[in-house]
Amino acid sequence: MTRLGWRIAACGSLLGMMPGILPAQSQVRNPNALISLVTERSAAHPGQDIGVAIRLEMEPGWHIYWRNPGESGIATSMEWRLPEGWTVDPLDYPTPQREDVAGVVTHVHSGDVAFGTRIRVPDLASGSGRLGVKVTYGICRDTCIPGTATLSMTLPVAAGSSSITPEWLQVLPTMNTRRPVAGGPRIAAVVADTMVVLTLRSRPGSPLRPG
Repeated sequence: MTRLGWRIAACGSLLGMMPGILPAQSQVRNPNALISLVTERSAAHPGQDIGVAIRLEMEPGWHIYWRNPGESGIATSMEWRLPEGWTVDPLDYPTPQREDVAGVVTHVHSGDVAFGTRIRVPDLASGSGRLGVKVTYGICRDTCIPGTATLSMTLPVAAGSSSITPEWLQVLPTMNTRRPVAGGPRIAAVVADTMVVLTLRSRPGSPLRPG
């Protein structure tokens, strides 16, 4: 998608660009997308991890970009703000779609997409923990719009077990159907003088053939 008419997304973007401000909301409706912060369980537990997802539900015809957007676009990224001692795993990016518009190739997500990860709760955590994340993305159709959304929620910290949230049950199929599938070719890259040499080796049972 070409870089036509970039403009600032109005709804939710101003708060997202102001450091240190985390609105107490787990859902933001920006132009052409509903953005939500979803947790696996209704409470966090000391010494355990908890699943978290950022869900973007886009209007028909609109798309955002993968972590490597390609020849145009803005990579989708997350900036976390967590209580002291809490840590977050690397983000699980869904498999993107390849889009070619007049020879400009990009890697995009459209429709309903969710980015998952897991947050590690320290052994001595107590009381409650506030999870905050700033989502940065570019959303495109005929016009491309850079956008941000700042989401947050407070989870109680308690021993024992807690129930799985209805929102997690809704978003889980979205993450599973777009999850990258292992088993592709093994790829190695070597720099030789001014060239990068890529080597692809097929795995057992793979349809890939040398050539």
